[in-house]
Amino acid sequence: MQGTPVKVVVSVGALGILFAIWRWYRRRKTMTNELKEHLIRCENAVQSAKPTLGKHGFPDDSRTVTVIGFISMLIGIKSQLCC
Repeated sequence: MQGTPVKVVVSVGALGILFAIWRWYRRRKTMTNELKEHLIRCENAVQSAKPTLGKHGFPDDSRTVTVIGFISMLIGIKSQLCC
């Protein structure tokens, strides 16, 4: 009989952990329509600015390259999530 309370506590704890993981996974997958629309507007703004920015020369320093790569990655991630 001494092992029964321990089994109950472990079972309840395991169920709690599974529930928390399920909620985290479910919340991670959902994206509201408002957020999708905002990301589309942001992408359109960036895409419209690219030709203007492309006309100017930029230094090849690591900071500029890192920022451009970061923006490109964000656009790529957005494309995978939305479409």
